Amino acid sequence: MPFPQLAQLFGQDPAVHQLLDTAQGEKHKANTWVQRTWEENAHFVSGHTEALIAKELDGPTPTAGTLESIGLVEVMYPKLHTLEAPDNLLGRMRSETVRITLRSIWTDLVSLLLDTLRRDRIIDWSQDSDARRWQD
Repeated sequence: MPFPQLAQLFGQDPAVHQLLDTAQGEKHKANTWVQRTWEENAHFVSGHTEALIAKELDGPTPTAGTLESIGLVEVMYPKLHTLEAPDNLLGRMRSETVRITLRSIWTDLVSLLLDTLRRDRIIDWSQDSDARRWQD
């Protein structure tokens, strides 16, 4: 499922509407809390579900319990499966066995490198939007 579609479905979950947005904090006073305030908060939070999900995926630590680490979400790198090991790299390998092995694991190796870059927060959004911002 594409990320924006997942975020839209997530934003429709009533449990998400119970998150309180700190930017709207001045409206979160017990004595002035009314249905309209609740609905405004729910609308605002639902509009930022891409960011909420991204916080789960941004710079994950290997030992943390996240949606990704328990297998509920998987980060995909589009068209990664079409990459082939570069010939100039393979040409430097002296062993045919190493060249064959490198060809066979190339997409996994690149994926692991990208995961490392993501964990180190070097990879960022491909497209920035308000929906992808949540509490800075």
